Amino acid sequence: MAEARRHVALQKSFGVDVSVLDPHGVRELCPYLHTDDLAGATYTPRDGFADPYLATTAIAARARGLGVTIRLAEAVQGFVRDGSRVTGVVTAKETVHAGAVVVATGCWSGNVGTLAGVDIPVVPYRRHKFITAPFPTDNIPARTPFIIDMAQAISLRREGEGVLLGIGRADDGGHFDTEIDRSLEPLIVERAVHRAPALADAQLMRGWAGLYEMTPDQTGIVSAVDGVAGLYVIAGFSGHGFMHGPIAGELMAELITGAPPSIDIAPLALSRFAAGRAERESLTFV
Repeated sequence: MAEARRHVALQKSFGVDVSVLDPHGVRELCPYLHTDDLAGATYTPRDGFADPYLATTAIAARARGLGVTIRLAEAVQGFVRDGSRVTGVVTAKETVHAGAVVVATGCWSGNVGTLAGVDIPVVPYRRHKFITAPFPTDNIPARTPFIIDMAQAISLRREGEGVLLGIGRADDGGHFDTEIDRSLEPLIVERAVHRAPALADAQLMRGWAGLYEMTPDQTGIVSAVDGVAGLYVIAGFSGHGFMHGPIAGELMAELITGAPPSIDIAPLALSRFAAGRAERESLTFV
């Protein structure tokens, strides 16, 4: 809670509508939650979420409208070099020349970096989502906040008529397997029912898994690559890249064009790992 209060103070200094709640305040906000074992919570009413498919297709459509060419099913197999400078990529179909090449390949960024002889410490980490069958809004309201239970490492929120539950295993990283780990089902049920007892009457309907792009300090990379002119990295946002995406893209554009940076991006440099300057971000949720 001390760390949470420090975060809230920082967020408020930037104008974020956020507050610290004691257990009584949590019960008032979400009476369906079990709060006897809580020290407290933080809450911001302006947080939200987006439909992944609609968001992705909208971003792609806007990019195309600005002149971007999106090429599907063309895996990058190597990089084109002129001395120490990267001048393009070799795909499964052709060679593409460019004045700047950006590695923005999520949890595969470490593999792509290897093709360029660059160590990008980004690895995959599997996370799961399970959704319940339709569940009464009388028990858990449709407008329930997105709830992250840090102690139990789960999340829950409404998704249409059901309740969406999130969970993972701390040691489930380093591979690209997106098959569902069914052994997590009883664990998510137990933890979700503990936090929201009304869910004892719910039924799991289906689940799926996806991959986070993790760095050692759980903070993203927005950086040029030292010693490799023309090569840049924007990756490793460790589960919060969707939130950071807009400003991260703007910062990368500034870096490539030489425009004055909107904020200091030195803490996001790729070189921080080799220099031992990486400090793990607190209160991240994996």
